[in-house]
Amino acid sequence: MNEYTDMSHILPVVKEYTDIPFVLTHLAASDPDVIERTAESCPNDLFDTSIAFSGEHCIHRIHHELWEDDEKAAAFFRRIGCDRFAFGSDYPFGNPVNDIRRIRSLPLDETEISMILGENTARLYFRDESLI
Repeated sequence: MNEYTDMSHILPVVKEYTDIPFVLTHLAASDPDVIERTAESCPNDLFDTSIAFSGEHCIHRIHHELWEDDEKAAAFFRRIGCDRFAFGSDYPFGNPVNDIRRIRSLPLDETEISMILGENTARLYFRDESLI
């Protein structure tokens, strides 16, 4: 998207500080290969769904085709682990209502959908359960 958000600039930092949970936005620039490599080497990181997963016509040019197929997207989420993804809309550029509707329609069970739509984010923000 631009040189500052290129994953090649971000990954060295993420890999240096593996004890810090990072949220890699836009599904790590929407590249499934980057997500797989990063998920393996950085077990604390989450990947948010903002704009890369949305299917909004204006962003088709910037996201990977895997995200346009519900079966493939659901299988990918499961392969990496639904506990590694967090909802994001990138509003006003994305449409959160459409994004939530799409995630709810994926062939995932209710537990997996709940993780993606909020539980994973809550777990990240409230790592100290005494704060809940």
